[in-house]
Amino acid sequence: MKDIFQEFKQATLRKHLAIGATAFAFALGVNVFLFNTDIGVKMQASAIEAVGTKAPVTADMSISQSLPGTDRANIRLDRSMQKVKEIELTIIANPDAIAFGEVDKALAIPSQDTVVTSNIPGVTLVKVLFAQPTDIPAGSIVATLAFKLKKEAPAVINISAPRATTTDGVYELTSKGTQVQ
Repeated sequence: MKDIFQEFKQATLRKHLAIGATAFAFALGVNVFLFNTDIGVKMQASAIEAVGTKAPVTADMSISQSLPGTDRANIRLDRSMQKVKEIELTIIANPDAIAFGEVDKALAIPSQDTVVTSNIPGVTLVKVLFAQPTDIPAGSIVATLAFKLKKEAPAVINISAPRATTTDGVYELTSKGTQVQ
């Protein structure tokens, strides 16, 4: 069996310096990669976001019950958007627990039309169309959903695949559902 400590003692200074220089070069390369490249900066930002976020992160779009006990839910943009031409989203829920009704346009945002492109039990596809590009402030209600609970128990309504089309392009949005009673 080899005695690595004996080999270490017998190794030359040149070999020790070569190992040290290689370790230093590797550490320097990792340092340059992390702090001087775009990928490294993005990795740092992702790591900081993952462990260091103190403020709660809000979704771009959310749905919330108008008031507890009512049969209306508001679809709201939680972040402002500029030059919006169209908002498309899918509203989903357990069809055994809840039935969707009409989706009405919001009164606060002018020049819009709300179109339900598909309505099957538990899934409703909605498009909110604007006659001209519209700036929408944060917290604006873009549509109102009527629903009916089939059971006395609370149910969950979610928004899936929200997308906004602006004059600058198409943007995928984040979403947040709600529990209705």
